Amino acid sequence: MVSVTRGTGAPVAGLTPQNLQVNPIIVAPGGASVTISRMLEPHPGTYLVDVIPVPNGMWQLGRYLFWIAVRSGANRGQTVFDVFVD
Repeated sequence: MVSVTRGTGAPVAGLTPQNLQVNPIIVAPGGASVTISRMLEPHPGTYLVDVIPVPNGMWQLGRYLFWIAVRSGANRGQTVFDVFVD
């Protein structure tokens, strides 16, 4: 889940996968880069983003640290998050 707001706190609605960049920074052994496979907006400015390993990539058991960046026009934002694959 990703929440995207303006400096005023207002939600940023209507983003597409082209507005996001997701990169694994630290991966478990054998980990791979990812692509966005699906993106839903269940509430304005709140996005459910599903990622999958790139073709021929695998996810192994372990903890992954991801960087996600959002861009919309001249507006930019980023954060990091972790995922545990079991």
